[in-house]
Amino acid sequence: MSKQMGTTGAAGFTNPPHDAYPEAWLHVQGVNVGRAGLAADLDALVAVGISGIQMFQVMDTEAWPGVTEPVTCLTPPWDRFIGELATETHARGLSFTMQNCPGWTQSGGPWIRPADAQRTLVVTRTDVDIGADGQVALDLPQAEIIPCWKKAMPFEPDYREIAVLAFPTPKDDTPEPIAAEPVAPVPTQVAAGTHMIEYAFAAPCVLRTAELPAIASMVGGWSYHPQTRVRIEARVDGAWRIVAETDLPCANFQDLDEARLYVQPYETKRFVLALDETVATAARVTLVSPIALVLQDSSWGEKAFARFFSGAQKDDWRGEAGWTLHALLRRPAPKQDPRAWVKRADVRVLPNGATVKTQLPPGKWTFLRVGHINVMRVNAPAPVAATGWECNKLDPRGARAHFPGYIGRVLAQPGVKGKLAKMILDSWECGSQLWTEHLGKTFETRYGYGFFTNMPAIFGFVIDDPTTTRRFQTDFRRLIGELVSENYYGELGRLARAAGIQFDFETAFGDITPGDILEYYKHADVPMCEFWCPRGPCWCGSDRFKPFHPTVSAARMYGKRRVAAEALTGTPLWTERLRELKHLADRAFAKGVTHMVFNAFPHQPTVTQPPPGAAFGVTIGTAFTRGQTWWSFMPGFTRYLARIGAMLESTTPETDVLWVLSDEVDHRPDELAPGFPAGYNFDFANPDAILNRLTAQNGRVATPEGIAWRVLWMPSAERLRAAMAEKLAAFAEAGVPIAIAERPVSSATLADPDGEAARLAAAVARLAACGAFSSDLKGLLVKTVAPDLLGDGLLWSHRADAENDYWFVTDDDGVVARAVDASIRTTPDDTGAWQAWNAVSGEKRAFPMTIANGRAAARLELPVNGAIILVRPKQPVPCVRETSASPQTVLTLTSGWSLAIPRIPAPGTVPTPPLGGDTPSATFALSSFVAWKDLPGADAETRAFSGTATYKTSFDWTGSTAGATLDLGRVEACARVKLNGREIAALWCEPYRCDLSDALKEGRNDLIVEVTDSWHNRLVYDAALPEAERKTWVLQYPEKDRAYVESGLFGPVTVQQ
Repeated sequence: MSKQMGTTGAAGFTNPPHDAYPEAWLHVQGVNVGRAGLAADLDALVAVGISGIQMFQVMDTEAWPGVTEPVTCLTPPWDRFIGELATETHARGLSFTMQNCPGWTQSGGPWIRPADAQRTLVVTRTDVDIGADGQVALDLPQAEIIPCWKKAMPFEPDYREIAVLAFPTPKDDTPEPIAAEPVAPVPTQVAAGTHMIEYAFAAPCVLRTAELPAIASMVGGWSYHPQTRVRIEARVDGAWRIVAETDLPCANFQDLDEARLYVQPYETKRFVLALDETVATAARVTLVSPIALVLQDSSWGEKAFARFFSGAQKDDWRGEAGWTLHALLRRPAPKQDPRAWVKRADVRVLPNGATVKTQLPPGKWTFLRVGHINVMRVNAPAPVAATGWECNKLDPRGARAHFPGYIGRVLAQPGVKGKLAKMILDSWECGSQLWTEHLGKTFETRYGYGFFTNMPAIFGFVIDDPTTTRRFQTDFRRLIGELVSENYYGELGRLARAAGIQFDFETAFGDITPGDILEYYKHADVPMCEFWCPRGPCWCGSDRFKPFHPTVSAARMYGKRRVAAEALTGTPLWTERLRELKHLADRAFAKGVTHMVFNAFPHQPTVTQPPPGAAFGVTIGTAFTRGQTWWSFMPGFTRYLARIGAMLESTTPETDVLWVLSDEVDHRPDELAPGFPAGYNFDFANPDAILNRLTAQNGRVATPEGIAWRVLWMPSAERLRAAMAEKLAAFAEAGVPIAIAERPVSSATLADPDGEAARLAAAVARLAACGAFSSDLKGLLVKTVAPDLLGDGLLWSHRADAENDYWFVTDDDGVVARAVDASIRTTPDDTGAWQAWNAVSGEKRAFPMTIANGRAAARLELPVNGAIILVRPKQPVPCVRETSASPQTVLTLTSGWSLAIPRIPAPGTVPTPPLGGDTPSATFALSSFVAWKDLPGADAETRAFSGTATYKTSFDWTGSTAGATLDLGRVEACARVKLNGREIAALWCEPYRCDLSDALKEGRNDLIVEVTDSWHNRLVYDAALPEAERKTWVLQYPEKDRAYVESGLFGPVTVQQ
């Protein structure tokens, strides 16, 4: 916020600065580099209004056709290429950014030694009856490791000892599962519905723990919204008794059995439920789910769907101890014999080694030999020559070892320093890290109590009781998150700024790994999120999978002007249309994003390859390439995005509700916030911001930069640190409306600084005296502030500056044109003299609102994929309500149309971008509009045409030309309109309408409409041809039997006035 553009929302919209225009990820794939292609790429980007590139060196791809001088990453020719790239981008006014390492994840390369690599815990368990000599032999911990991306790397676990822990073996505890057989074969996959899997035990046994497959392994793309109920029953005395029941918690997409790193016998991805203790002869698992579930998979090995144990394990200990990211299970602790738990006072920390001599009392003891190893994750997907271990994320030495190996090398090349502007980190995809040197001592310094006597909880043992165990695991997760934030993100940021470059990065905490989902973003110059296309209910097209709120909220908590997004990542089917991409961008703007970074613009190394050219990574990223059919329409799209982004970044967000996050280092909340009151928007506030940045001001809470919220809402407060409770109590006493949905039952830490429990109790009493404990957020809002904006199915972002309030409004679905009755909270002096701004055309027009009962109301006519900016002046002005006639159709152009389809050059000829020559292959006299694929009399190649076809007609006009417009009706998907030899408009989204008044004339008028659609149909056609006969080239063709999409002009075409 300290780097505002220095302009108003109105000025930014009218004349967006260069910096407001989108950037693009330039992907260099494998050895495929070419000087001529690079120049053509950069010129193409400049021509359409891209403001900068973010370069990724990815894949291990062999040389493509036409690449005569392949360049291997991290060689002198590659160094020279990077120097040329810096020089050429700078000469064209493009900003130059690089991903921090080869590949897109995460931070690593061949310069990282195992000692500086990302590390994790390993353990062996040995149960022994201690005799008189007290001597115990302990096995070396072993780990089965499946390296991420399956790169061929040396086996370098680099084992280091941590500790040997010993404690009396808990009652009935053994690492071996209960002998059980399924009553019926367990199916591989089941459809949505209710499913029961029953197991019979070989003999009656004590039952305390159940283990199921990893959550993401079962639910697939629904890992962030499993919506599956699990019930476990035990057969006791011939009757079934429920011993556990819960919803599967929100997980993450790397929570998979087949991508596991597991430590014998602790397989770190499986999902554990603690059970009410019972003696049973059988058990059954019931799953109730509206989605299909996977119950068995060959990649999981020989493990059963469910396993049962007599020993006690902590509920979902793998999630709560940080091995993977799960939402916290919030259910009562199971009823179990405390003798099944480990007493912390009994845990002994012994000398390291394979043989331990002890003075322990005789009896059965459990020994844990704990060490740490290189996780053996690699940066990926990168060229083999540039692949190496992921750096340590918990120790600043990891970042210091990493930065010189890649970005430092680049900055050392002649001509690069001063031209490389930024370094970025893509989203975290490298699992979790649980150890680094001296972590135990660091824990004890920060939290003031013993680490190693609680360490068995990291491996699932219950220490003292479930609540105590959970509080220790929370402290451990919190420490891991703090170290990643400080020593990875913080240190890389310090190194980047010391080198004179900016540091931007995407999501980590709450995405793959546990930690404060906002705090680490304070180390970013620009926080980034991402959104994919097409939209869908699961996988990456879902807002739950790729959310906006954490990144947007972090930017607001920590004073960042810009919220960037890796934009429009998806699966390239070559059917993408700019109007649909626009709608996805509109949704992102309404959610709080202010700047787009396209994924992706792949480097095309030659200028002679057939179109459309390479997409990124075959199956990832919208194909923003200079060979795209619709590339010439991109200036309108980038200008549209720049207008909105500049307006947003020149103004301050106005949001009513501040959603206070759990103090227990939980998963991120549901992005869609089901049940949240309509008409209000919210931001998240994290504990760090509550404690260190937010203050009470005039009955609101505000940041130092002046962003303020009217109401605080904390839906999860089961456990709360005293300092958090004290700060919230101070807000309440200062008159800030607060609703905390539950009273804390204990602290969220096991540390006891200055009497934690007594301080928490006192703060809770203060909150209660203020009436802060309530689950009725809607009731509090009704008493506090009216809804900001009401309108069925609308998304919006409310912003303000000294001159105006602005509401960027779009339809959530966007699939049909809609008229929506909307009302907006307004001020008593509002005269209704509002404006509506159109970011496609740049038009600002009067938009009178009806004022009544403190609200401004109007009907919003939104076209398909439509959006609008509503503007209310802060200084009241008279409202002029003019009555004007609606446009009337004067002519309907149904006859006299011809259609010319050009020919794509033959294989082996140099193409004319983007489609090839303009010699018609066929001209058709049209009696009606029809899709190209259905043209009567057309041959198969013509029906598969992709690119730009030309429609012509003429019509007579008499009378005034003022106010005359052309409406093309339905267009698939872009149209360039020319009248009487003059280009009128380039139309790429609804409504396909343009002003004719300046070119229209009395008498005969010649109309040309050039319609452009995607590459899809031609690529499907070529996929069925022998390679030598294809006139196109891509890395991967669509399936040859895919149905053609409809392309062309469909009308009705009318002239209105």
